[in-house]
Amino acid sequence: MLLGFILIVGLWGALLLPGVFGEMRARPGMSTRRHHQSTAVLAAVSTTEAGRVMLAHRRASGRRRQTLMLLAGGAFVTLAMAVLTGSLIWLLLTFALDLAVGGFVGALLAAKQAHPVMQAAVIPIRAVQAGELAKVESTSVRVLAGAR
Repeated sequence: MLLGFILIVGLWGALLLPGVFGEMRARPGMSTRRHHQSTAVLAAVSTTEAGRVMLAHRRASGRRRQTLMLLAGGAFVTLAMAVLTGSLIWLLLTFALDLAVGGFVGALLAAKQAHPVMQAAVIPIRAVQAGELAKVESTSVRVLAGAR
């Protein structure tokens, strides 16, 4: 029971303290992380609405990624605990977390499908008649090899 309590506290800590885990994961790409942080700072002080929207989308995407990783990690850990202890409660908790992962992924896909990709309007180019090609004056192009 104590192990289960420690496990739940650890999972909540992973959700509430993303900076600690983010630093461990980002060691190889520290320059990329600094770039994203400076971009986020610039977007935060930006006066344009597009900068605020972009920052909000980036933060929401990060929260979604953390939530999905937390749910999947919790499902894996509870499955390991169920196998190691042979407990039905851990197995039921694993099943509940699997359902939560499936529901979360389904909600993400439904939200993505609700926002269709906008396509640019296509303006057809008029067809050129065969007779019109003969009317065009010939032009020449001079190519100077080796000139810089």
